[in-house]
Amino acid sequence: NPQYRQDIIDRLYKRDKSAMKSEFYAEFREDLESYLSEDILEKAVVSGCKMVPFDSEKTYQAFVDPSGGRKDSFTMAIAHQEDKTVILDYITEIKPPFDPNKAVRIFADVFLNYRITTVLGDKYAAEWVCSVFKENGIYYKESKLSKSEIFLEFAGLMSINAVKLLDNERMKNQFLSLERKTRSGGNDIVEKVVGMHDDIANSVAGACVSVYKNIASKPTEAELKARLPHLSSRRKRSPVESAAKEMHEIMISSGCTKL
Repeated sequence: NPQYRQDIIDRLYKRDKSAMKSEFYAEFREDLESYLSEDILEKAVVSGCKMVPFDSEKTYQAFVDPSGGRKDSFTMAIAHQEDKTVILDYITEIKPPFDPNKAVRIFADVFLNYRITTVLGDKYAAEWVCSVFKENGIYYKESKLSKSEIFLEFAGLMSINAVKLLDNERMKNQFLSLERKTRSGGNDIVEKVVGMHDDIANSVAGACVSVYKNIASKPTEAELKARLPHLSSRRKRSPVESAAKEMHEIMISSGCTKL
């Protein structure tokens, strides 16, 4: 294009060779590829299964993608392992705007119903995340893996058919919108396309990877002591609440109980 100065093109080319080949020379980018193929994703999805109810014989782990309630969704996912397969049991997304404190309370109730007292999550900047979860009987641990590292680990699990996913359209769309890019030096990263969201995908991948790698280890004695006062002081459900819970269990039993 004669409207662009060659010296500017040369300078940009040195900065990002692949991007400039695509922009100025109409070449396909060799460093970009889709994160997951639709075929691999659909093979992992259990058609029609929206959630898997709690089973007292299973051990569950959860991952959270926090949000302050203004722009992004607050999401979480729960999973467990059966033999060498990771089973996704539960997904929740709270869309903005919302009160983040109320969102934590909603999530905490679900976690405790699945006998989860320690959750993994993003290295979220706001301190309130840890404190509010602690107030509700949940110990929040920051993941040692970055979001991109979690996605790369999850892709590996998907490639060996080690995951069974719930049937959730927003989750599927988010996974299919992710891009895998090779940086200079040969390291791969996974990023969302500009304007898209990855909140649900992040929680799902985080929960599945943590289960498979057993990242969320058993709580320490100090963590248990910190949570005991809250757990012991939890009020008993009223007859109305018990009936509502029983009705909820009847409703979810019509979904997926075994994979």
